[in-house]
Amino acid sequence: MPTNVRAAKEAKPKVWPRSTSDRLNVSFAGHDLQSLTLTSAGGETMMRQKAGGDEITLHIGSMPKGIYILTVEAGGKSYYYKVIRK
Repeated sequence: MPTNVRAAKEAKPKVWPRSTSDRLNVSFAGHDLQSLTLTSAGGETMMRQKAGGDEITLHIGSMPKGIYILTVEAGGKSYYYKVIRK
């Protein structure tokens, strides 16, 4: 039976800017961030940080330029973001 009810859009963490030379901001309003992991394109874990609260800033200026995958763990789920260190 068709219905006009739409599924609620799942809230996700916000990560900005995705292309940066120094600071990377992560927020997830109303949720506690549990941990953040930054992995190189080659699969090497470059940074792992426990988090508390709903907002954090990572300083990645000392890392080599390149493409990274940021894993954000919050609310028992994992979220993945491509980040460029320029």
